Amino acid sequence: MMADFRVVPIGTGSSSLSAQLAEVMGVVESSGVSYKVNDMRTVIEGDWETVMDLIKKCHDKAMESSERVSTIITIDDRKGKTIHIGEKVSSIESALGRPLRK
Repeated sequence: MMADFRVVPIGTGSSSLSAQLAEVMGVVESSGVSYKVNDMRTVIEGDWETVMDLIKKCHDKAMESSERVSTIITIDDRKGKTIHIGEKVSSIESALGRPLRK
């Protein structure tokens, strides 16, 4: 399964969230889970327990330095096929006949 998630610290005393999000990304990197990050979300892949445990750890890390945290999760789980990060984009590019701008 793949999941994308966004952790939004609230009540940090600053409009910049870079320091808090760097700590969250440290949790992701140290997990060993395959991931891809972009400007708005992080995509991870693994089984249910691995994915949910990692998202909880990220949420908890953000709570350490925030008064409130909003975590948004989208899950893509498919019977009979393991989905890997990047496969969906490759499939769209194949159908389009050219690479997408990245």
